[in-house]
Amino acid sequence: MKISKYNIHAHELMGLYVKCIDKKGKLIHEGIVYNETKNQIWLKRDKMIKKLLKVSYDFIFNYNGQSFKLVGRKLIGEPEERAKKL
Repeated sequence: MKISKYNIHAHELMGLYVKCIDKKGKLIHEGIVYNETKNQIWLKRDKMIKKLLKVSYDFIFNYNGQSFKLVGRKLIGEPEERAKKL
Protein backbone atom coordinates (compact mmCIF):
# COMPACT_ATOMS: atom_id res chain seq x y z
CA MET A 1 0.00 0.00 0.00
CA LYS A 2 1.38 3.40 -0.99
CA ILE A 3 1.77 5.99 1.79
CA SER A 4 -0.76 8.81 1.60
CA LYS A 5 -2.22 11.35 4.01
CA TYR A 6 -5.09 8.93 4.61
CA ASN A 7 -3.01 5.96 5.72
CA ILE A 8 0.37 7.21 6.95
CA HIS A 9 -0.62 6.47 10.55
CA ALA A 10 -0.74 2.75 9.67
CA HIS A 11 2.77 2.64 8.15
CA GLU A 12 6.19 2.25 9.69
CA LEU A 13 7.36 5.69 10.84
CA MET A 14 10.95 4.81 11.73
CA GLY A 15 13.37 6.43 9.34
CA LEU A 16 11.01 9.22 8.27
CA TYR A 17 11.94 12.87 8.69
CA VAL A 18 9.52 14.64 11.02
CA LYS A 19 8.87 18.08 12.47
CA CYS A 20 7.16 18.26 15.86
CA ILE A 21 4.98 21.25 16.55
CA ASP A 22 3.17 22.20 19.72
CA LYS A 23 -0.57 22.86 19.88
CA LYS A 24 0.01 26.54 19.04
CA GLY A 25 1.83 25.64 15.80
CA LYS A 26 5.36 26.46 16.97
CA LEU A 27 8.17 24.19 15.74
CA ILE A 28 9.70 22.46 18.74
CA HIS A 29 11.86 19.59 17.40
CA GLU A 30 12.77 18.01 14.10
CA GLY A 31 14.78 14.98 13.06
CA ILE A 32 14.56 11.36 11.96
CA VAL A 33 12.23 8.95 13.77
CA TYR A 34 14.68 6.66 15.55
CA ASN A 35 12.25 4.51 17.54
CA GLU A 36 8.61 4.41 18.50
CA THR A 37 6.74 3.04 21.48
CA LYS A 38 3.08 3.08 22.42
CA ASN A 39 3.20 6.63 23.78
CA GLN A 40 6.49 8.08 22.54
CA ILE A 41 8.37 8.93 19.37
CA TRP A 42 12.15 9.08 19.62
CA LEU A 43 13.87 11.57 17.31
CA LYS A 44 17.53 11.50 16.37
CA ARG A 45 19.33 14.64 15.33
CA ASP A 46 23.05 15.40 15.50
CA LYS A 47 23.80 12.32 17.66
CA MET A 48 21.14 13.38 20.19
CA ILE A 49 17.95 11.43 20.85
CA LYS A 50 14.81 13.19 22.08
CA LYS A 51 11.88 11.26 23.50
CA LEU A 52 8.57 12.99 22.82
CA LEU A 53 5.11 12.12 24.07
CA LYS A 54 2.78 11.60 21.13
CA VAL A 55 -0.17 13.22 22.88
CA SER A 56 1.75 16.49 23.41
CA TYR A 57 2.58 17.29 19.80
CA ASP A 58 1.38 17.31 16.23
CA PHE A 59 3.75 15.80 13.69
CA ILE A 60 4.56 16.73 10.10
CA PHE A 61 6.12 13.78 8.29
CA ASN A 62 7.98 14.16 5.01
CA TYR A 63 7.93 11.27 2.55
CA ASN A 64 8.87 11.41 -1.14
CA GLY A 65 8.62 15.19 -1.23
CA GLN A 66 5.15 15.23 0.34
CA SER A 67 4.25 16.45 3.82
CA PHE A 68 1.66 14.77 6.00
CA LYS A 69 0.39 16.31 9.24
CA LEU A 70 -0.87 14.02 11.99
CA VAL A 71 -2.30 14.85 15.38
CA GLY A 72 -0.26 13.00 17.99
CA ARG A 73 -3.35 11.49 19.62
CA LYS A 74 -3.97 9.45 16.46
CA LEU A 75 -0.54 7.85 16.77
CA ILE A 76 -1.03 6.55 20.29
CA GLY A 77 -0.82 2.79 20.45
CA GLU A 78 1.56 0.06 19.43
CA PRO A 79 2.82 0.60 15.88
CA GLU A 80 1.66 -2.83 14.76
CA GLU A 81 -1.84 -2.22 16.16
CA ARG A 82 -2.41 1.00 14.18
CA ALA A 83 -2.61 -0.89 10.89
CA LYS A 84 -5.63 -2.80 12.21
CA LYS A 85 -7.55 0.46 12.69
CA LEU A 86 -7.82 1.15 8.93
